[in-house]
Amino acid sequence: MSVMKLDTINTLSRELIVRTDQAREVSNNFQLIISLLYNTVLMNLDAGDLKSANKILRVMRNTEIDETKLPERFMVRLAQAITSYYGDPTEKNRRDTDQLIDVLRVLGCDDLFVAYKKQFEAFINETK
Repeated sequence: MSVMKLDTINTLSRELIVRTDQAREVSNNFQLIISLLYNTVLMNLDAGDLKSANKILRVMRNTEIDETKLPERFMVRLAQAITSYYGDPTEKNRRDTDQLIDVLRVLGCDDLFVAYKKQFEAFINETK
């Protein structure tokens, strides 16, 4: 995704949104779509486009995700937390995001914990 123009990524993401209901039937496809939308939110925030990030995030939040799909629910919630921090970089919003990521450590998902922690730290440093 990083080699494409942000406008192209946003267009492709909007097309994915249209297909989310169809993809729900195939778990791997649905997981991939949520992951791509999560990355689209972060890329828009990196580019300083809070409006586009919020549009994608709104769709992610409004997508009905079954309770058994914890990774997808986590990515939606994390995208929301990071967007909140970007829009209002207070200590509270940072703490909320850190606590959400810390859930992975508590669950014993150490590699994911480290990966998302590093990603959030890099995001903070890049968007200062």
